[in-house]
Amino acid sequence: MIRVMIVDAHPLFLEGVRLILKPLKDIECVGTAHDGAEAVKLAKELLPDIVVMDLTLPTMDGSKAAKQIKSACPDTRVVLLTHCYEPHCIESSIWAGVDGYLLKNAPHKELVDAIRMVYAGEGVFSLEIMRSMISGLSARVDKNIGKAGGLHNRELEVLKCVARGMSNKEVADALYISPHTVGIHLVNIFKKLNVTSRTAAVARAFTMGLIGVTELGGDVPELNE
Repeated sequence: MIRVMIVDAHPLFLEGVRLILKPLKDIECVGTAHDGAEAVKLAKELLPDIVVMDLTLPTMDGSKAAKQIKSACPDTRVVLLTHCYEPHCIESSIWAGVDGYLLKNAPHKELVDAIRMVYAGEGVFSLEIMRSMISGLSARVDKNIGKAGGLHNRELEVLKCVARGMSNKEVADALYISPHTVGIHLVNIFKKLNVTSRTAAVARAFTMGLIGVTELGGDVPELNE
C-alpha cells in the first residue's frame, strides 16, 4: 500500500485529490495539511511514502517544505502539484530534491500514475515543466565542458540514460547491467554532484555541460520557441 499525504491551502482542492485516491486499492491517504510548516511536522509524524504538495502554501512555500521533509524523512518522496511553471519555481523545487512536478490541469490518471512511478523510484515531470526547466537552465550552462564532475564513464552513461527519461530497468537493459547496479551508480552520482534526486542530478549535469539538450530527449526546435 502506498501511503500518501496531501498538502494544499485550498480545502476543496485537497478534498478533491483525496476523493480521487480513495477508491484505489494500492494507494491510501494517511493525512492532509494546509500549510508548509504543518506539512513538515505531519510528515515527520506519519512518515508517508509520498507527499503530494502545492508549491504556493502559507507559512512556508512548497520547495522549502519539500527540502525539510526530504532532509527529515529520507524515504519520503515529494510530488509537487501546482499551477506554477515559471523557471524559477521549477529550479528551486529541483534543487530542493522533489521527485515529481505536475501541473494542476493534469488529468486524474496522470497524478495517479505519477504517484505509482515515484513510489517505484522514478522521477515524474510533465512535458511543460521539462521544457521550462531546459529553457531556464540553458542560459546558465557552464561552458567549461570536459570536466566530468568526478563521474566515471559508466556513471555518465547512466546519467545520460536517466536524462532521457528512462527507468532504472530500462537503463539496466540498455547498458547490460542489473537494476541494482544502476541504483548503486545513482547513489554515487548523487554524492558526487551533491544532489538528492534524479532530476536534480540531470539539471546539475546539464549546467556543467556534461549532457546536452539532445540527451534530455526533447525536441530542440520546440524547446527554443
